[in-house]
Amino acid sequence: MDKNKSTNIKNEMKECFEEIGFPDLANPEEVKYLNADRGDAGFIVPGGISFEYDDGYYSSAIVHLEIYENIPKSKASGLRELLNLANLDMELCHFSLHPSENVISFRTSLHVPGEKLPREKFKKLLRHFFKSYCQWLPSITKYLTEGGEPSKPAQSNKDSQKQGKVQYTEDHYRRMTSDLKGVFAGMAMPLVDEQELNDGPIITSFVTIEGHPIMVFLSISKERNAVLVQVVYVEPLKEKRIAGAHELALIFNNASYRNHICVLPNRRVGIMAGVIADPLLDKDELEQQLRIVLTTGVPSIPIILGHHNKNVSSREAMTELIDSQDPGQVKKMKTM
Repeated sequence: MDKNKSTNIKNEMKECFEEIGFPDLANPEEVKYLNADRGDAGFIVPGGISFEYDDGYYSSAIVHLEIYENIPKSKASGLRELLNLANLDMELCHFSLHPSENVISFRTSLHVPGEKLPREKFKKLLRHFFKSYCQWLPSITKYLTEGGEPSKPAQSNKDSQKQGKVQYTEDHYRRMTSDLKGVFAGMAMPLVDEQELNDGPIITSFVTIEGHPIMVFLSISKERNAVLVQVVYVEPLKEKRIAGAHELALIFNNASYRNHICVLPNRRVGIMAGVIADPLLDKDELEQQLRIVLTTGVPSIPIILGHHNKNVSSREAMTELIDSQDPGQVKKMKTM
């Protein structure tokens, strides 16, 4: 790793954080700025906030919050269900639960294509990240302190993202939709559907990977200033595997900063990711993000469904897969 580049990018990340501040948890409309009274980020959460840079295959600026640690085992199952609800509500960031240390963390990342951090795009991501964190933290805290049934906030994250949305013109939509279709075409993925939803256009592809049918959705979200990626396995989970699927998804999510797995209400398993539009789409970034989803996320889903070597547990199979993955290798897809 180029230490100077890494240091410079991390310093830029911290500067962006200092510029936008952090929402006051007691009053989300208010913002706290660093160096105003406490001088650092340690007051935000017990573990503070960390900024990292990974210069691997898909160089990324990484933001990581450690929220709670030493979660009681009696709360683990319900907490996994709650974190799955939260992760269903977001594409650009996600919660994870360390499988052995029982530490809840919240993380996101942004692709860094050159020598410098894309500052404005990173600040957009940070604002979304902190707003999502503030939206879901009270529900997590309430469950851990009071118990009861895991439940969503009174207002979901998707409903709360309406401030500061981009007003895309018809020309913007046409150009971005054309880019989405170009990503599918460049990856030999057939376009099977195209719709206009309230939040923006969505296009769909249907492919098989190693014999498993998969739906791939790309959508433009004016509420989040982003292009959203969702990959869904057609085969549903058996009812008895849902609780275990929440645990396996969080094992994957603990190892991932670029995408996350969750169980959908219809018992399908999905992989979520997204790319910030600034204000238009970086087509190459979206293609790389989709390739990473298909390479690192999709191979995990058969394990969640129970299609793996029965000589090892699902948890062991997932851990072995994560340890063996090479995000530089994208498996060839056979279209239907």
